[in-house]
Amino acid sequence: MNQPLIKLDHVSKYYKTKTGVSEGMRGINLEFSLNEFVAITGESGSGKTTLLNVISGLDSYEDGELYINGLETSHYSVKDWENFRAKYVGFVFQNYNVIDSYTVYENVVIALEAQGYKKKEIKERALELIDRVGLTSHKNQRTAKLSGGQKQRVVIARALAKNAPIILADEPTGNLDEQSSQEILKLLKEISEDKLVILVTHNFNEAKDYVTRNIVMQDGNIKNDFTLKDVPKKSKEIISIDESNISSADKAIKIASRNIKSMPKRTIFNVLLSMIVVFAFVFFYSSLIKEAVENANSFSDQHFLFLNKKDNTNFNLNEITEIKNKGSKYTFVTFTTLDTIKRKYAGEINEFEFLLEDINFLSKTDIFEGRLPNSKDEIVIRKNYFNETKINDTIEIFNQKFKVVGFTSFSIPSSNSFSSQNTIYLDNTFLYENGKLKEEVINYYQSKINNFNEEDILYNQIIVKARDRRELKNIKNKLINNYQVIDEASIFEKQFEFIRGTILLIMWAILLGILAIIFLVIYHVQKNMMENRKKDFAVYRSIGISEKEVGLIVLFEQLIIALIAVILTYIVLIVLSNTIDKIYLITRNVSIFDYMIIAVIFALFTLSQGLKYNKKVFNVTVIESLKEDF
Repeated sequence: MNQPLIKLDHVSKYYKTKTGVSEGMRGINLEFSLNEFVAITGESGSGKTTLLNVISGLDSYEDGELYINGLETSHYSVKDWENFRAKYVGFVFQNYNVIDSYTVYENVVIALEAQGYKKKEIKERALELIDRVGLTSHKNQRTAKLSGGQKQRVVIARALAKNAPIILADEPTGNLDEQSSQEILKLLKEISEDKLVILVTHNFNEAKDYVTRNIVMQDGNIKNDFTLKDVPKKSKEIISIDESNISSADKAIKIASRNIKSMPKRTIFNVLLSMIVVFAFVFFYSSLIKEAVENANSFSDQHFLFLNKKDNTNFNLNEITEIKNKGSKYTFVTFTTLDTIKRKYAGEINEFEFLLEDINFLSKTDIFEGRLPNSKDEIVIRKNYFNETKINDTIEIFNQKFKVVGFTSFSIPSSNSFSSQNTIYLDNTFLYENGKLKEEVINYYQSKINNFNEEDILYNQIIVKARDRRELKNIKNKLINNYQVIDEASIFEKQFEFIRGTILLIMWAILLGILAIIFLVIYHVQKNMMENRKKDFAVYRSIGISEKEVGLIVLFEQLIIALIAVILTYIVLIVLSNTIDKIYLITRNVSIFDYMIIAVIFALFTLSQGLKYNKKVFNVTVIESLKEDF
């Protein structure tokens, strides 16, 4: 006597409810063999779907024994049932359950990948199956655009991709018109020639010309079991599929990458949302933590320092250029030569109409009216209260006319103490030539100063001016080993370590509070997006992708998007910081190491989201997940 493929011996299934325990089915005795096409019918709630779920291992059973090829299954673990479904069961459901964002070809390919088919075999096998269900002309079309009948053909092709001996179909024609229903039933009939096909349906009349057997259920019991057509029942060992050499992680990365590419709108939205979070993190981290520490360290507005060579020799232009290159685009370097003249001849200097200064000593923030020069014939002046010079006035120096385009504040950091003195800031090409004061400048001072001695002009000291103390310290650290550095403000900073630590602690508390709010908002947004993908995850499980692999798919998707967001945010901020001063003021406080910390924190956040969602999605059976979605 042939051994049945599936045998149920007094199998019962119970469900816990709020009021007690209800019976899903009771004392079921059935046998199924290859080459059968069995229709299970009955009213709603009669136990049809419960029977299907128990046979597939999607639901457990409490009493009796279920045999597969003569082997008991009552001892099967969750993982054992996953392996069984992955290799031996193909599903066809009423609601099509295709992955809408995939093409027809991709829907079939994912089932082959789940079974561990080799890459070179996948394409040939997928195209063969697509052709068998009559969808070759639609193979590159997204399944969301297919008709109901075409979607059901995709599901059948995907079920066949597993080469599974058992096909379980739960109301596969429930949403189809009559013609499409007949086509699907005909296709299932062809499949049953070498497989076991079990069909759950409410409409037996529709299926009676195709099925070989009809099992009628009522109140969880078998009411009738009719043999409609005699077919040779085959006893055949369940087809064994080679174990995959692909690790779960490799498989998950491949599917996660495909998901990201197949849903560009969702991916772009997720990346932009993540970039906003990363940018917010960078902004608050820089503004609160780094800036707080910097402010605690800085108790002086002085953000310039003086440099002398250790041998006290003169600087040349190449050395000045080299020093400037150690800073940023906001770093200015010039000789202190003019300052030396001011100091030496302080008694006569207040009689000057104007002093001369290098325009490089100023930055945009030093201008309180007007702007910085855009050309060499434009100047900025610092005027006292008695000077009536206005914007766009013309001043003549060295027999050349210059246009006034801006005024500086009297309180700007300066290398001299003559803050009330009128000062002209002009392009240094009018002041220096080959690292020396130009003859016109010397003549200018000689005309204003009695007994002016050209030998008093020294070139052995330069002044380095930065945007602020933080930037100045970075430059100072690069120069201190090679030059004598004079930084008067640094003396006071060491006295305030306790204040710095207190401020840092307070700012971290504020930062964590702000980030908690940001992460809470993004969590709920992404949670809703995940909820909309429940059907996809259930489909993965139904085609044989394990719980572990589905979990990894979610995690890798989150991590890939997080990584893309961090990298893009870094690139965008670097580009913007070179053109927008306000962005520079943010990014200057954040090092590569800081970005790495941000990336790790964001990755941990996305991982926690993925793990939390995975735990939720696997508390529901595949059938429940698929039916919840509709």
